[in-house]
Amino acid sequence: MSEQEILKKLGIQTGQEDMAQTPQLGMDFAANTMIAPFRSRFLYQVGTYEDWGDYVGETDDQGNEIDMAPFLAQEFNSGWKNLFYESYEQAKVVADVFDPNPTYEGREIENSPRQYWVLYGATRDALNVKDLDSFVEAVGSDLIYTVRVMTPRKASKKRATKERHEYIAIALPSAVAAVAKVFGYETPGFDLAQLTMAQDDDTFTDERFKLLAGDPEGAYDDCVLWNQREALWAALGEPDARKQAQIGALSVSGGPHNLATSSEKLSRCLTFLYGKWSTPIYLEVTNAKNPFPSAVSDSGRRYTIPCITKIFLSEDAARVDAARQLAEDGEIPDNEPAMPANPDWAGHRKEWVDFVKGTDAPTGPAPVKESWYREQAGCTEAEFAAWKTYLS
Repeated sequence: MSEQEILKKLGIQTGQEDMAQTPQLGMDFAANTMIAPFRSRFLYQVGTYEDWGDYVGETDDQGNEIDMAPFLAQEFNSGWKNLFYESYEQAKVVADVFDPNPTYEGREIENSPRQYWVLYGATRDALNVKDLDSFVEAVGSDLIYTVRVMTPRKASKKRATKERHEYIAIALPSAVAAVAKVFGYETPGFDLAQLTMAQDDDTFTDERFKLLAGDPEGAYDDCVLWNQREALWAALGEPDARKQAQIGALSVSGGPHNLATSSEKLSRCLTFLYGKWSTPIYLEVTNAKNPFPSAVSDSGRRYTIPCITKIFLSEDAARVDAARQLAEDGEIPDNEPAMPANPDWAGHRKEWVDFVKGTDAPTGPAPVKESWYREQAGCTEAEFAAWKTYLS
């Protein structure tokens, strides 16, 4: 099957009008992966605690009504909302309506649109989840993974970044390797083992981050992950690993894109990723631990970066792989409770066990306890109690 036949089979529209704007801006599931049908879009995010519905009818300076409705929305227990829009222009107008400097997790942030790569699907369509009802209850009806999009450019002390590596050194090359495999290209692949194997948090030091992902205040192109990207790009016929736009891609100003590749193979892989997915595609998405030292939530869980690690040409193929993963993951004591349904704990059994062992159940009024289980522990009271009993 040719590359074009594969694109057609999977319902990826690759006309110029169907392509995503080339990036411009600088659970208890088996084996720490999720197999499900996803759609993919490059969207612009606006963050707020406010309800966009309260602003319907607002007008701009010219008296035109502002379209506040997001393409996709993601809401957290704290009340924070990520609103995703298809164009920067719409996102900027919406951002100007909200508080320009909201406080998030105790710090004031600039509420300007940022580009994200978003994988989204229906939670109930997940294939490798043991207790689907509990999973849906914990996650909600929408399964959403996001990665901040940035271009390969050198940082400086004035423009340091702790997010650049997520897309350019991890999520994008992982996805390109998965597409290349579907197309039958010979490549060295992309190894995520150093980010998926269980490790203690104290291994994620500044020195190790520089070794893996480069200097957040300087060069990104002398590190383990970037060297893997270079080898992958070279196998696809692209000598310049910075290139991450398709052949013929245009910049925002309409001229040739300075990151456009000259490689037909890499261009086809990027076309797969940037094209409009008219139907969901079955993917294996793996949670890679974010190696940035401070990428840890208030409750102590390390943030993860979603990576496409496998692409299935049919639902049947996806179901076979999901069944295999569930069978392999079943080698646990018969009396061991299920992991919490909250996807934040997925693939982190050791951390969960350590947390339960070292933490006492809260006391006090029911609302206080409910808040602790939801916000701090990321589990239900029943899940915590079951593991306390099991580990005692």
